[in-house]
Amino acid sequence: MSELSVISGKSSENLAKELSKKIKANFVKSEIRVFADGESKITLIGKLSKKKSIVVQSIYPPVDTNLVQALSLITKAKENSSEVTAVIPYMGYARQDREFLPGEIVTMNVLGKLFKSAGA
Repeated sequence: MSELSVISGKSSENLAKELSKKIKANFVKSEIRVFADGESKITLIGKLSKKKSIVVQSIYPPVDTNLVQALSLITKAKENSSEVTAVIPYMGYARQDREFLPGEIVTMNVLGKLFKSAGA
């Protein structure tokens, strides 16, 4: 097995496949089941590397759904791999990178903390 795994989120499956071929890494597909209430259940199909994993998931609309799925994939990857890198081709909330008006939340700061906590 390769020392590197590329894990695809549903929003970037083709990109993840191409990346895994290009860098000769093990491709790990995610299977996502969405329940009636909108919750996602994610199952990884394939074996993760114990050394390094790359999670590929865009965070475009539906932004919150794709964000939670990305964080879930990163968390699972970190449980198995010693090093995890997140590749986010499109980052929702990127325009909320500073407080433009008093009282606005800098959502990118929040997301940075979430990604770090998840293991990326």
